[in-house]
Amino acid sequence: MKDVGCKEKFFRNFFIGFLTLCLYWTTPLTGSYSDDTSFEASVNTNKVSLGETLQLTLTFQGGKIDSPPEIPHIDGLEVRYLGPSTSITIINGQYSSHVSHIYTVFPQKTGTLQIPAVTVKVNGKAFSSQPIAIEVVNAAVDSPGAGDDNNSAAAATSIKDRIFVTLEIPRKQVYLNEKIPLIIRLYINGLAVRDVQYPQFQHDGFTVEEFSKPRQYQQVIGGVRYEVLEFTTDIYSTRAGELKLGPATLVCNLLFKNSNRQRFPANGFDNFFEDDFFQGVFNNYQKRALSLSSVDLPIHVLTLPEEGRPPDFSGAVGTFTFDAKASPQKVGVADPVTLKMTVSGAGNLETVTMPALKADENFKLYDPQIKEENGNKILEQVVIPKSEKVREIPAIKFSYFDPEKKSYQTIDRGPFPIQVTKSENKDEFKVVGFDQNKPVSDTHGEEEFGRNIVFIKDQPGQFRRIHEYLYKKPLFISGWIALIFGWIILAVFYRRRQKLQTDVSYARALKAPKKAKKGLDSARKFMTEGKQNEFYNTIFKTLSEYLADKLHLSSAGVTIEAIDQKLKKQQNRRASGADLTNILNNVESILHECDMVRYALMKLDSHKMQENFKKLEEVIDQLERVGR
Repeated sequence: MKDVGCKEKFFRNFFIGFLTLCLYWTTPLTGSYSDDTSFEASVNTNKVSLGETLQLTLTFQGGKIDSPPEIPHIDGLEVRYLGPSTSITIINGQYSSHVSHIYTVFPQKTGTLQIPAVTVKVNGKAFSSQPIAIEVVNAAVDSPGAGDDNNSAAAATSIKDRIFVTLEIPRKQVYLNEKIPLIIRLYINGLAVRDVQYPQFQHDGFTVEEFSKPRQYQQVIGGVRYEVLEFTTDIYSTRAGELKLGPATLVCNLLFKNSNRQRFPANGFDNFFEDDFFQGVFNNYQKRALSLSSVDLPIHVLTLPEEGRPPDFSGAVGTFTFDAKASPQKVGVADPVTLKMTVSGAGNLETVTMPALKADENFKLYDPQIKEENGNKILEQVVIPKSEKVREIPAIKFSYFDPEKKSYQTIDRGPFPIQVTKSENKDEFKVVGFDQNKPVSDTHGEEEFGRNIVFIKDQPGQFRRIHEYLYKKPLFISGWIALIFGWIILAVFYRRRQKLQTDVSYARALKAPKKAKKGLDSARKFMTEGKQNEFYNTIFKTLSEYLADKLHLSSAGVTIEAIDQKLKKQQNRRASGADLTNILNNVESILHECDMVRYALMKLDSHKMQENFKKLEEVIDQLERVGR
């Protein structure tokens, strides 16, 4: 029951404030302003905890300014503008307006801080506010996702002490192309953090692998408990010399708790379509994007030593294992033997060059096939012995530099014994279709499988007419055309649905005419029945909601100035200046006569009702044509 009453109170206050705001737009036509002008600054609280926000309000009485006042830079405080709020009072025909500009203040450190005096010009006269002292205390923050160790927050004195990023490597002197584990850690104490992005860092002179899945744990540093998010990857230096790694940057959203405990503002209205407002209403928290940076790290990259370098060394750096084997071990002359080599270990496998078997008169070699899988680099090569005199495949060596031992290492595998037998068929190889008495000799280089030898099919399969292809059949072509059109329709439907879900302005503008049609139907009914008050209330509501949706304005931001600014952007499209002026004049006229009936209790005849109804239809029709 309490929640329902709160909602009813909010909508009642919202409706009353919106009516007074619209009356304020049209006051030059019907009354006069009070000359009593003043300016003041206020905050909703003078004491907040680090991790909470406070609200700063600059209020102008009896006048207004064209743009929000700029708040000077304040050490220890970050200020973000939320929006305006307007209220009007009418006493004996005198209009008194209050225009408030609302800001959210994010404390960045503890201590007594001060919001300085703000100076503005109102109606050509300079006004200054009084400085405001703010006390930021280091109390525990009651926020979602914050740590439960309240005592651990006592040591922190600023936001930077509670959330920071570090960049770490095991050592700062490495060898060229050595694998370097890199760790980036995000430390959080007593703060609510959301939407953490993967870190980025400067790495000129290094190649970088992808980050693995981050690990989350707790760590105590100097008696303070931190939630830690750890990102790990490996990097490899590509040139020698003095290099620099970092700084690492990480972007996330920091949630600040609103210090104002009221569910809705007591005076004025925020922008209903900003994310910060909804965070404040429904979650009582506001998001603020935060970019964190670590320090950079100097790294000295050493060149590989010349002393002791094996002749077959090809640049592999790390700690590796090497294995090789040949199979089968019993073959006939011209039968293939598969030689398989495997390299694995801690190092950059992409830069590892696999050992090569040297060709000689005893073997015919085919190009090797190389692949990487499960952290291993594998080479498979087919070798064919040319004579039964072959007894073994020569030994193979793999050399690499071990940065831990600071020396070159060589692993030998082989030789690999094989037994080659002479072919039982002593006749020379012949191909069917050629002269049986003419042997086929290998005088044209290496064979091309599938071209030099074409196998005879003992089961030819199903025969079909020459030049009759599936893709030429009408049914096949029609099916593909239908599939393409169906895909296009689904793509258009999907994109439109995604746009409706993600583009708020597009969705509101699309629904605006439908909502306005319902309002027009209700207004036409009240006009036919002669119910003047209900008629003008309906057209006022219909016009306001239509303009807010069509021009993507908040309900509190539907002003003549805002409408004029939005319509001028349309002038570069299909609308002329005369059309926009006509729209603006009709809107102003409708709002003025609505105020006269609802506040000044004037009686207008049915002719006036029909005229205003027609103007409303023209406004909606013209705006719809401009938006196409």
